[in-house]
Amino acid sequence: MEGRGAAALAAVAEHLAQRDHNPNGLDREQFASRVQWRQAILETTSRITTLSERGGAFFV
Repeated sequence: MEGRGAAALAAVAEHLAQRDHNPNGLDREQFASRVQWRQAILETTSRITTLSERGGAFFV
């Protein structure tokens, strides 16, 4: 696979690897939904995935 396809696949793999990563230990129970919890994580994380930078949430 070459070009954009390889870049897209790499972005998806990175996103899946970090999807449950919670570096600041935010408590999921404090949020009404998983989407709100993930958005809060992204707002407080110094390094987010390429897909998340594009505006997630991406459901798998």
